[in-house]
Amino acid sequence: MLSAYVNASDMEGAEKFFKRIKVDGFEPNVVTYGTMIKGYAKADDLDKVMEVYEKMRLSGISEPNHLNNYHGCFWEVQGFRERS
Repeated sequence: MLSAYVNASDMEGAEKFFKRIKVDGFEPNVVTYGTMIKGYAKADDLDKVMEVYEKMRLSGISEPNHLNNYHGCFWEVQGFRERS
């Protein structure tokens, strides 16, 4: 469901669903956080990318190697912003 919001570029809906996950007693995992990071990177919202990444890090979730793809996406967006 979270991916559906992100794929539709509805980050407001994604944020609400992310919060609902916690309210319902579930703990976000690396996939959940990674999906949010991907969505914010796609939306060119670098502040939110870093905010979600920091929340993930502080929650004790370590960064697996596949999350490096999100870093690549982040830097690609960042480079795009600098060229614009």
